[in-house]
Amino acid sequence: MGLAFWENGVLIGLLTLIDYASYYAILSTPSSSIAQTLYSTLSKGAPSLFYGSSNALPLIGYAILERVTSILAHFAWGYLAVLAAVYRKRIYFAVAFPIGFLIDFLTPFSSRLGIGLFELVVFIVAIGGLIVALALTRGVGSNMAVETAPTATPENGYKGNSSESSPAEMNQS
Repeated sequence: MGLAFWENGVLIGLLTLIDYASYYAILSTPSSSIAQTLYSTLSKGAPSLFYGSSNALPLIGYAILERVTSILAHFAWGYLAVLAAVYRKRIYFAVAFPIGFLIDFLTPFSSRLGIGLFELVVFIVAIGGLIVALALTRGVGSNMAVETAPTATPENGYKGNSSESSPAEMNQS
């Protein structure tokens, strides 16, 4: 899960926030030559930055779906990888590998499929990977022995808090 949050939160989220804050700071002074150059570059290279809300909202929705998909896929892959290392079962790694490979394999086809269909297909792959990971590892935790703390009783030295102790017991300690 740490890998998913690092990628989604820091590498994509924070760096994109810095980019957009820089764009805003530069473009907020429209009379400068840097602002005019940046505007012409962005309007050609990334015209979606200047879309109205009706055109931008679907793109924001796809971006959110992409990040949720990434978290699901990273969780499934990471969960299986950790269990493969802890329990030394290669089957977990063998199942984890195709999850990431299939998503990476589909990426070059995104322009051919269109953004909506591509994001849906990748989301289905991530959900499928998560379901397979959870089904494969069902009952893994139930095989572990659970140790509990001993129950506190007067026989093993527990006297309660000082308000419950008698004055004679308090003088002995």
